[in-house]
Amino acid sequence: MNAPATDEWKRLYDAADAFRKQACWTWMYDSDLVAVHDPETGEAAYCSVMGGAGQFFGLGVYRGPEGFHALEAMFDDPAACDPMRAMFEINCLVASFGDRGELDKSDLETIRAVGRRYRGRNAWPQFRSYRPGYAPWLLEAAEARLLAAALEQFADVAARYRNEPELLEPPDDDNEAILTRVPVKHKGGLAWEDRWICPESLPQPAPQPAPIIDLKRLREIERLARPCQGAWELALTLLPTAVAEGERPYYPYGLLCVDRASGMVLGMQLAPPSQVPESLPDLILKTLEKIPAHPASIAFSNPLLRTTLEALAPSLGFRPKQQPSLPMADQALAAMSQFLLHGGMP
Repeated sequence: MNAPATDEWKRLYDAADAFRKQACWTWMYDSDLVAVHDPETGEAAYCSVMGGAGQFFGLGVYRGPEGFHALEAMFDDPAACDPMRAMFEINCLVASFGDRGELDKSDLETIRAVGRRYRGRNAWPQFRSYRPGYAPWLLEAAEARLLAAALEQFADVAARYRNEPELLEPPDDDNEAILTRVPVKHKGGLAWEDRWICPESLPQPAPQPAPIIDLKRLREIERLARPCQGAWELALTLLPTAVAEGERPYYPYGLLCVDRASGMVLGMQLAPPSQVPESLPDLILKTLEKIPAHPASIAFSNPLLRTTLEALAPSLGFRPKQQPSLPMADQALAAMSQFLLHGGMP
């Protein structure tokens, strides 16, 4: 991990202290978005202030078109947003202000290293990186620089917006545009300008490669299989319990197999997010190897499963069916998630 240098931490804490002192959540809403272009990559980051409800104070910085559209979906239907799912899937940086007891040892060590002191409730800064499939984690150097720039530029816009309520209203001919702070290089360094820029569309998902099937294992499964009967549900989802492997803990994908008639859990296979979808053929074969009585049909909802199931179906004689929901698997996953969130192990 490329950790921030001392001067990068100091800049970030300076920006956070000024942002908290400004307390722009008292006159701005989370829907008052401001975009900031990363000076190093040019990628847009969409900034949303938190604190209007008086419970959680800070700034969320949602990276790229994926971050923007995830944020937009939360605004469009807050009741339908699953907070745990959002934490698994959204790419963002967060600067928040809480109590001392909410900070980790590493946060306190950094605060001492940069010579800061804080007192009272909702006064202690904490910075976290959220990436799809991974646990909230400490910032890398580039993330610290981006978050500092976002805090600085959002505070600049917030100060002007307080006296100019029309500042964030887009031009009449472009209602989709968002006020964007764009860095411009000059001889003396960077200067920032206001521009109205529309968020990019979500990129088309890359075609899923053809699955690599272990034909020797497949032939052995065919040889030992009993006649096909009944129906399975096969669910693929991130599980809400972090696995501490490598530099950053991750949320594993779980491939859950459930008997549709009885609701009995037939098996669960795990894989790191970095290995999905490539590992899906292996996970599905492991499931089939452990259950000799194969189904006549397999229902699934996650599109990542389609190509592997369609590749296996002719040899094993089942019918894959993509469906919007999996009643039995969803029920089992809900119970499993509650168990894991309360400290259990799979």
